[in-house]
Amino acid sequence: MWTRLRASVLAGGRTCLSAPVWASVRICPSARVRGDTMTDARAGGGAAPTSQAAPRLTFLLDVDNTLLDNDAAKTELGARLAALLGEAGAARFWDLYEVVRAEVGMVNVPLTLARFEQDIGLGTDAAPEGGTDRDRRFALADLVMRFPYDRFLYRGALAAVAHLRAMGRVAILSDGDPTFQTSKIWRAGLDAAVDGAVLVFGHKEEPRPR
Repeated sequence: MWTRLRASVLAGGRTCLSAPVWASVRICPSARVRGDTMTDARAGGGAAPTSQAAPRLTFLLDVDNTLLDNDAAKTELGARLAALLGEAGAARFWDLYEVVRAEVGMVNVPLTLARFEQDIGLGTDAAPEGGTDRDRRFALADLVMRFPYDRFLYRGALAAVAHLRAMGRVAILSDGDPTFQTSKIWRAGLDAAVDGAVLVFGHKEEPRPR
């Protein structure tokens, strides 16, 4: 089974391709990207002068449901939350998860945890210093923030990343809150796979200031 990737091939800040690809497929076979110019043989563009530097390709890879089965991970996380908090507690957690996403425009797990703790009295003056409630507060934080995302990588994901690295630079481009999403990528083993080349934005589709 080939791992399906969403990749962008960039050089000099220009996009050559942005589409689902497989690790075995050639990327932009008719394009020449050098420096700050791009020509396409199919469009009749001429090749760049031979004196310019060799092409430098950068593959930008998404994470959720691209390299990592985020839907399956969320299902497993939900089951563990229900075991820890009960069905009602888990349902309240996911309700607040959606409330926070609507408010800030993205998934923000640390903020969801803070809202949940306030909502049920954990981590406030209403919670005792010791005992079941305090233990449950720490168990909840450990469950969510230390979830084993490496178990949910698609088969062949790391091999596909290594294959792309043989052709050019590879970086992770993801969106989400910078605390949780960065930690998630690290726990999945993807940070090491790209030598720490990880970019996380609240909304990666928005133009970046030059």
